[in-house]
Amino acid sequence: MALDQKKLPSHSATSVSERRTQQRYPFTAAVELTNAADGATLLAQVSDLGRRGCYVETNQPFPVGTTVKLRISKSSKTFDAQARIVYSQEKTGMGVMFTSADNEQLRTLETWLASSFESSWFSSPTRRSRRILLEIPVRMSVQVSPGSFTREDTKTLAISAHGALVLLKTPVKESQRIALENLKTEAIQECIIAYIGDRKEGRRQVGLEFSVPNPSFWHVSFPPDDWTPNHPEAKSRNR
Repeated sequence: MALDQKKLPSHSATSVSERRTQQRYPFTAAVELTNAADGATLLAQVSDLGRRGCYVETNQPFPVGTTVKLRISKSSKTFDAQARIVYSQEKTGMGVMFTSADNEQLRTLETWLASSFESSWFSSPTRRSRRILLEIPVRMSVQVSPGSFTREDTKTLAISAHGALVLLKTPVKESQRIALENLKTEAIQECIIAYIGDRKEGRRQVGLEFSVPNPSFWHVSFPPDDWTPNHPEAKSRNR
């Protein structure tokens, strides 16, 4: 008898601070993804893994928003889940967010994560990155009605490994999902509207949070939150 599928917590039911602590760790394994819409199957490799998702290296990524059935295989164990593509970059790879899995599968995932966490902890300190004030041209795709999208080109005011602050004319709502394209790299990332500021001169400051953390999206190296000129990493770089 099959176990019931356990739906993973939605973004609306998960606090901002909790989402941002969902660390991913280096993890190498084979993965098979099947497009729920047309049955197309893709064989690729996972390069990192977390409780909420993974990164898949492939030169033929599915588009952002694609619903897939996922199976990760490593040694004699497998992890099966329903998932959604939340980041896609042509000829590079895609970020996958798990949406549901049964308890047995989640136990396998936790076993893998425990081993990956231990290896990561001993190899280097893990710190959350800070925000950087940086203007990067981006394109926002916002769904205004079923099957209808509006696109707006704008720029970031600040970025981090977890999202960005942008100026936006298009009306949006908190917790709404949108697609964010980095116009410099053409990479696309699914985001959640986490903050909406007051309107000034027809535009609002809007805070975006990646569905899953993605430090590589901006192609920027982020200093840790506890960085100062006296930080050990700063000293090592100045030697």
